[in-house]
Amino acid sequence: MKTSTASDTVPTRRAAPALEGRTVGVLEARMTDTIATLFEREGATVVRAPALAEAVVDATAEIKAWAETLVEDRYDIVVFLTGVGVTRLLDEIERLGYLDAVRAALGRTTVVARGPKPSAALGRRRIGVSVAVPEPWTTQAVVDTVKGLPLAGKRVALVHFGERSTALADAIQDGGAILDELCIYEWRLPDDLGPLDKLIGMTIDGRIDAVVFTSQVQVRHMLEVAARSEREAPLIEALNAWTVTASIGPTCSASLVARGITPRIEPARPKLGPLVERVVQYLAVEGAGR
Repeated sequence: MKTSTASDTVPTRRAAPALEGRTVGVLEARMTDTIATLFEREGATVVRAPALAEAVVDATAEIKAWAETLVEDRYDIVVFLTGVGVTRLLDEIERLGYLDAVRAALGRTTVVARGPKPSAALGRRRIGVSVAVPEPWTTQAVVDTVKGLPLAGKRVALVHFGERSTALADAIQDGGAILDELCIYEWRLPDDLGPLDKLIGMTIDGRIDAVVFTSQVQVRHMLEVAARSEREAPLIEALNAWTVTASIGPTCSASLVARGITPRIEPARPKLGPLVERVVQYLAVEGAGR
């Protein structure tokens, strides 16, 4: 007969999830569930509060003119800033019947892509990238990359993200290029501001352990909504004191600092995975006793 031992009768205790008892505010719009799930797997309670909406602009006429100019070989350089912009532009170009001609024309053009997302979107349409902007894929990185190209007397097409990049447009024109700009979607506040308003209140009340910013627009929009109810100052205080402010990268961090908020977390690489990893590490270890 087998004798029972302590190891036979006492169940092994599982370690608690790293973020058990923690609450994280997520401002991401397109990838809300993706980032929330990553935190929930670590045991966190996630407050989903999208801080922006991508609104399609009626730019059919502008896109048609852009495509015709490109096909006629009148662009020397084309700059793409986002995967969303590439996808929406090429979808509309396909609808207009120009996709094959545009693909061929881009093969004869210097194509600049800001990071892996526009590069991947172009690749899905079998369009190559001539110049890839290096990490951290900030506006300044794009400016530095474009300034390294021969711009004088060239015609450059710039496909913006959800708002006009004045710094990049100025740099291209200062280099002596003729600039054509195309805006095909806009970043706006969501129609339903309830979740964002709720997150602001919970942050001020000290019920949020970390707020995760993945774009500079989220910073502006969150503070704009707080200001509508005269809560901007207490929100800034909370984000600097009892709530951990996490930023995905240098551009987002600069926007926070410009508004009086010092982020405690910025990953070495400006990507979602490293950002979540750093937040988990901070809340579970470094900030455990705060």
